[in-house]
Amino acid sequence: RIISDRGVQFTAKFWRLFLKMLGCSQGLSSAYHPSTNGAAERANAMVERYLRSYVMYQQTKWTDFIPFAELAYNNAVHSSTGCSPFFIVHGMEIGPVPNFV
Repeated sequence: RIISDRGVQFTAKFWRLFLKMLGCSQGLSSAYHPSTNGAAERANAMVERYLRSYVMYQQTKWTDFIPFAELAYNNAVHSSTGCSPFFIVHGMEIGPVPNFV
């Protein structure tokens, strides 16, 4: 089940057919009630903060830094679970990251 906001890209016929092809159902968050999507909004805000710390003013290749933001996010212990997302999915922590400096 995929829950999204009510943006036109998520309510379009194409999206509904795409999800049907994948065998997924769709849920829409309540209008004017962003807390429905709270976990996703917090994750997106965290990734945005990571990317802001990696890129400089007018950086055009910010997408190159997404894997680093993903690694940082997935390796961080979350207060709600007491574990990192990587540990929850894989049952172990991420190994040491090589130092390239």
